Amino acid sequence: CEEPRAEEGWIQMEPSIGPMLNGRYCYQVDLSSGQDAQNNNFGNFKLGIIQSRKYEDLNDDSTRDSGEPYLNDWTIRLYKQGEGWQLVDTKVTGHTGTLGQYRFENLGLGTYYICEVLQAGWTQTDPRAPEGFANQSGASDEASRCRRFIMNQSGAESIGQKHFGNIHYGSIPCRYP
Repeated sequence: CEEPRAEEGWIQMEPSIGPMLNGRYCYQVDLSSGQDAQNNNFGNFKLGIIQSRKYEDLNDDSTRDSGEPYLNDWTIRLYKQGEGWQLVDTKVTGHTGTLGQYRFENLGLGTYYICEVLQAGWTQTDPRAPEGFANQSGASDEASRCRRFIMNQSGAESIGQKHFGNIHYGSIPCRYP
């Protein structure tokens, strides 16, 4: 049997059948003197991480420019695609101690969508079509465009350049004489 390094984010993928020890599948090999045992491979997968940031798009250009501040206290939801979108986790930007950052950890294989909950008076600027994906979560408080991330068999993915941007349009009070 193999002991995957779970504390480092690894899980055992193979073998997936056979005798078990401590909740993990093992190979049982019976050998006589001079025999070899072959094709008893262990497969492991490093769980993925998705992290990025939320910023105020002061000039409404869908790009984070120098001087545009990161925004804390915004709700970001993680969905996994299956039969529809299933909610996996929810984070609030800034929860990592870094301004505007959100981070989802220990993610297995699959296609994930990250969606932001809009706040009153704010408009989403980033992502725009075609980079963003139409929101299919069914949540009425979320923006119309989400980010897609694919965790594939090449191992862990840590994505940090797929930000969310928003602008807060002001208002000009008018008085009539």
